Amino acid sequence: MISPSYSRPGPAVKTSPVPPPDPWQTAQSETAQDTAGNWLLSYSDLMTLLFTFFVVLFAYQKALPGKAGAAPPPVVAAPALPQPPPPTARPIAHVPEPPPVVDDAASSPPSAAAPDPTGNETPVPAEPRWLSVPDAAPSEARPDSGADALLGGDIEVSTAPGQVRLEIGASILFDPASADLKADGGAVLDRLARWLRGHPGTLAVEGHTDNQPIASGRYRSNWELSSARASTVARALIERGVPAEHLRAVGLADTQPKGDNLTPQGRADNRRVALVVFMERGEEVRL
Repeated sequence: MISPSYSRPGPAVKTSPVPPPDPWQTAQSETAQDTAGNWLLSYSDLMTLLFTFFVVLFAYQKALPGKAGAAPPPVVAAPALPQPPPPTARPIAHVPEPPPVVDDAASSPPSAAAPDPTGNETPVPAEPRWLSVPDAAPSEARPDSGADALLGGDIEVSTAPGQVRLEIGASILFDPASADLKADGGAVLDRLARWLRGHPGTLAVEGHTDNQPIASGRYRSNWELSSARASTVARALIERGVPAEHLRAVGLADTQPKGDNLTPQGRADNRRVALVVFMERGEEVRL
């Protein structure tokens, strides 16, 4: 029979009592554990705010006018200006036809003049002849057959805007390389002086030559010869009653050729004296 064994009790162990937990320390530790990852949340919030800020700046920059890529401002059409009325042709005033040129041999006796309103009778010439200056500018000077017939075949008459041009061949007025007026030339100037005496405007006398060197010892060049011939014609017109204050004389030598200096006929055409009668527009000169 087994007898029960008994153990001897060991020494008693002294245990210290466990103090109760400090509530403040426990709360701090829990708070530290809870706030350990809060910095990441704050950082993400900051990045979100910065991104939003830059997006707003970019959108504002895109909306500013005058920047690259900005939408152009709307174009507003200006009101149309009133168009001027189309030009209309002005009526042309009626110009009476000039009386026809009547030959001296077939002329009829003068008719009775109409009484003047003041009571005085105004004599009417039996043979009125007119030389008109055109109002419109022609492309080139054209001869006037009526005046040419009156003044004779020795004078070539042409009209241009504002002037009548009378040209006389130098062989009719002068001998070669001379500025002394011939008898036939004096008769031609007599016919010209009939109506140049009554013209109130300026009369220019132009002397022209060809391009051949002068062989006379009296004049050194064509300039002196053309100037002397123009002065001779001007002096002859003054002697025939043309007012001296209306005359101008100029020598042009061969600077304004009329024909071809390479041919004898062209050189003969270039040797001439021209009388330029300056007139107002629409003015008529009675021949």
